[in-house]
Amino acid sequence: MWNPPPLVVVLLAQLGDGPGHTNGVVEAQIGRNAQLDLVLLQRERDEHFHVSNVACRIERDGRLRAHTLTTGGALVRNDLDVLLADCLLYTSDAADEEDS
Repeated sequence: MWNPPPLVVVLLAQLGDGPGHTNGVVEAQIGRNAQLDLVLLQRERDEHFHVSNVACRIERDGRLRAHTLTTGGALVRNDLDVLLADCLLYTSDAADEEDS
């Protein structure tokens, strides 16, 4: 039996007329071998300013799939901050490489 990952849909929209500002924040922690599907829907008027930040901490073998759909907005900025916890990163040292 297929067990789909959790889906979170966030709607950020301006209510009312005239200029305005939206400051949206989403925080998530994804555990080991876990997955999260995140969808951000942003609906703003053309004179509206929009700033949002998605901050995720992802543990080993965790997965995040994030999608953003933006309509309108005088200025739109979306930040994605991801912290990979318990991950091993491998880098090569230029001194160890051989040139052939």
